[in-house]
Amino acid sequence: MKIEYSLAASYIFLGLAIGMVIWLAGVKIISKEKADAPVAASYRKITAISVVLAVLGIVFAVGHLGRIDRFMNMVSNYSSWLSWEGIFSGGFMGLILVYFLLNKAAERSKYIDLFLYLAALAGIGALVSRNMLYAVVKAIPAWNTPLVIFADSFAALLLGGLLFLVLTRKNTSQSLMHSLTKAIFIVAIVSVVSVVVYEIYVGLTLSALASQGVAVPVAWPGSVLRVLVGLLVPVYLLAKSLKDTSQHQTAIYLTVSLVCVVVGEVTAKIMHYIVAVKGPLF
Repeated sequence: MKIEYSLAASYIFLGLAIGMVIWLAGVKIISKEKADAPVAASYRKITAISVVLAVLGIVFAVGHLGRIDRFMNMVSNYSSWLSWEGIFSGGFMGLILVYFLLNKAAERSKYIDLFLYLAALAGIGALVSRNMLYAVVKAIPAWNTPLVIFADSFAALLLGGLLFLVLTRKNTSQSLMHSLTKAIFIVAIVSVVSVVVYEIYVGLTLSALASQGVAVPVAWPGSVLRVLVGLLVPVYLLAKSLKDTSQHQTAIYLTVSLVCVVVGEVTAKIMHYIVAVKGPLF
């Protein structure tokens, strides 16, 4: 199948934005520490970047469709997962934009965080619906599994979480920083498990198709790159950052981890289309 670079870029940008917003919402709910001026400024930066990433994600998605009227027609078909992906993604972008604008207002309403929480929920809906879109495609066996939902959703959480840490590290208290790093480390472990299981499934599926005379691609180099560079290296560096008290070293570990996960996710999105081989009955 042709690699849809525009759609792949849309998924990465939206995944990053959704991941960061989910972590920000989680911090707002769980943290008992009152945000001082520097912390509040960091959170506004997170929100602003999330808005930009969400807009880029929507723009690339519409660009993939070619015309805005196709996007509107897609959204109006409520029986399709594609429609719900568009609704949730658009809702996420709108809600986080409203949250950002209200945050800039002179008088801040006590209910403003409700928009953040709703944006996080819409983001989760977008992740689930966009992956269900592929999980129900029986014609392409490598996609036809709920494993794609877990692999992509945890990847978005990991990617967004690392960017969140990199951007807020300087203004976050040591105790909260340690707790967030530990939580993201756990997400990374779960991501490793879900991706490894999914890659094994894809490998077995392609082997089965090859035995039936179907021409299949060589997918294992991409799988190895995704798991080794995109996940195992970040897991190792996150583990080291939990033990190292040096802020300089921690910054390096987190930044390198983020770069590695980006490499892994770009690889994953490209491989998503490369392994899209139809079964012999289709």
